[in-house]
Formats: sequence, structure tokens, C-alpha cells
Amino acid sequence: MDELNGEIVCAVEKWCKLIAGLSSGQRAALAETPLRSMLQIPSLKMRTLLIRYMVEIFDPSKGRFIVQDLVGEVSLGAVDVECILALENHGLSAEGILGEEGEDVKDRVPPQFLSKTTGNIVIDDLIVDITKNKSADDDFLRRVVLVLLGTVLAPMSSKTVPKQYYALVDDVKRISKINWNAFTLRVLLDCLRNVRKGKHLRQWPRGNLALLQVHLSDLYHCKKNMIANLPAV
Repeated sequence: MDELNGEIVCAVEKWCKLIAGLSSGQRAALAETPLRSMLQIPSLKMRTLLIRYMVEIFDPSKGRFIVQDLVGEVSLGAVDVECILALENHGLSAEGILGEEGEDVKDRVPPQFLSKTTGNIVIDDLIVDITKNKSADDDFLRRVVLVLLGTVLAPMSSKTVPKQYYALVDDVKRISKINWNAFTLRVLLDCLRNVRKGKHLRQWPRGNLALLQVHLSDLYHCKKNMIANLPAV
């Protein structure tokens, strides 16, 4: 099996390590948003063979996974995302916000969110600011949601968060109104379609690949239960 280009940028373990170090006030602040379930997700190591299998059986034309030896064609939809991540499927469109404000906000991200050396929104820098400061103010919410986007929900890089994403946290009150379920799913499916354009898989897709790993595990559990419940012959 050929090595794929790039790296798996989904980093649930990094997110969970950050959560473990939050102060009680910071945890309470995040718990007041629809992202409260992210305080409780278990640490998950990315399993390259499982993820690659799910990517390879993804049919971009159907938007479904062809798992013939298990249960045939399987979808990954909003209900699955809600079951796995406990993110409800309603609210404002994150894609709409990015489409209207994403390009403009890139030039007005406040300097405290940017690396002094590169000018980018650096994930590790955000984590350092969160853990050293211990405050639970609006900038904390902006930082912690940016880290969540960059490590779990919609990661595009292992090191940085797209500057456009700042549009999703600029208005702190709007954080609780955004449909994070739909955004997480859309980014992942779009990234899967992008890497499956050619005949051969050449690189790792971006997005929340942990969903694929957990979804595959659920499928195997489903198959075992179906077999166990078959009537005796």
C-alpha cells in the first residue's frame, strides 16, 4: 500500500489535552454554548488503516460509502454527526457566514490572535494563550472555538487555522447560533470528494476524519448485533 501525501490534520488528542487543562471558569463558559459536548469527547488516536479504508470506499458521485461486505451502501449524515458528536443540526449556516465575511475578515483579525512571526492564526499559540491566561472572557471563547475548528470540527492544517474562520467567532453571541453539525459534515464530505477526483488516492483529506473512524466502528458493531439477533435455524 502506497504512502499517502501530507498528514492527517484531525487532532482529537490535542483538543482533549487542552480541555483537560481548562480552568473551571473556562469550562463553564464553553458549556454555555452548543459546543458543550466537546468538553466530553474521548481522546481518539487516528488509525491510518481504518481511515484510509473509509476514504477508499467513499463514492463521491453518491456521497456514500460502499461497504458491500457489511451492509451495502452507507451514508454519513447529520443524524450520525449528532449521535457521534452531540451537535444539533440547526442554526445559522457557517458556510453562508464564511461566504459573506470570510475574505473581508482575513485583513482585520485582531493582532492578539496572530503569530508575531508568521501573521497566521497558529493553533499551538492559541492553546498557550488559553492555558496561561486562564480567563474565560470573549477572547477565550474565540480562541477555544478556533482551536476546536482547527483540530476537530474542520481542520485544514496541523499548525494553523484559516483566517477566514475568524468570521465564525468574531461575533461571540453568534457562536451559539451557528449550525456546527452541518459545517463539520459539509467540510468533511467536500474534502473527501476532492481527494477522490482521480483514479488513485494520493493524499489524506482534510476535515474531521475522526468521524470516519468512529462511523466504521459503529458499522462493525451494527453487523455483529445483526448476526447475533438472527433467528436460529
